[in-house]
Amino acid sequence: MTSSWAPISVDGGALGARTGGVRTGGRGPAMARRLASIVAAALAAYLLLPPLMDAMRPPSATAALDQYAAQTHPDVTRVPAAGFAAAFPETPDATGHTGAFDGVTVRGASYEDDPATGYRFLVTYLDLPPVAAGRDRAVVDAALASSAHSFGGTLASHTETVVAGSRAVEFVVRNDEGAFRGRITLVGTRLYVFGVQSPAGHDALFTRFASSFALLAD
Repeated sequence: MTSSWAPISVDGGALGARTGGVRTGGRGPAMARRLASIVAAALAAYLLLPPLMDAMRPPSATAALDQYAAQTHPDVTRVPAAGFAAAFPETPDATGHTGAFDGVTVRGASYEDDPATGYRFLVTYLDLPPVAAGRDRAVVDAALASSAHSFGGTLASHTETVVAGSRAVEFVVRNDEGAFRGRITLVGTRLYVFGVQSPAGHDALFTRFASSFALLAD
């Protein structure tokens, strides 16, 4: 059984107050801090809601998950509008996001498949303002710093990696349900966060999902 939730619209006035009203056009450390604040606030707003649904989700059959684990080449879902393809156990639910953070509009979407209780396959992207271009380290590091809060646990580890030729970070957040294993990367001005929540001992599901993730040509 999969879950879906209503699109989110966030007023970022209170969140934006943290940044001190730095001008959008700045290019120095102040702009980097502001951009990091926008990234962290947007991810917190968009990623915290889905786990709240877990308590209301009844126990579900694991047939789709078992089949996914057993297949040599799971079926890939292509999402041209979001610029990616990935192999989910089932067709993911899509939710669009639009929010204002420190006066900057951030749009994106989440694609989620919850094939069984305790399992969550997720791809989220955010389209950041033009100033994000070329600031992959600041953006990725800001997303990593907010990961523990976003996924309700403690950041246990992170390592540098590459996704489609772009710098990326692979991370593990341990929580009460097990762990969320994911990757974060910035492609142009689009930030991707993707990964798998699963109970302990099911790391292979993330490996399969992450290896299936690919960017689609424009």
